[in-house]
Amino acid sequence: MSEDRTTKSRAPLGKSRAPLGESPALGESPAALARLEHVIGTVLRGGVLISTVCLSVGLLLSLTTTSDAASGFLLNAGIIVLLSTPVARVIVSTVQYVIERDWAFATLTVIVLFELMASAVAALVFNRR
Repeated sequence: MSEDRTTKSRAPLGKSRAPLGESPALGESPAALARLEHVIGTVLRGGVLISTVCLSVGLLLSLTTTSDAASGFLLNAGIIVLLSTPVARVIVSTVQYVIERDWAFATLTVIVLFELMASAVAALVFNRR
């Protein structure tokens, strides 16, 4: 008599458990994981799209006009949006993990968010001229 290890569950009553080796995050709900991946994908695509538009228009303005103010603003905005896109992804992940009450992943993403903020502050402080 051999037990099938993939269907053996030690989860409390009322909670399903994923097969051995397939432990999805977010309360072990595949639908919640798919929703998180969709939202993160939307945030990343939106950030890259906005950044691309700002950088493209800024570059066109800098090549065709003598107005350095508008082109400089758009180029800086494009760079800032591009650099802040991963931060937005971490924030979205943190919020979703807190909503799902997945405290381990919420804690890890908060740590990553603090590390991103610390690196931005360090870059601003140590690169002063």
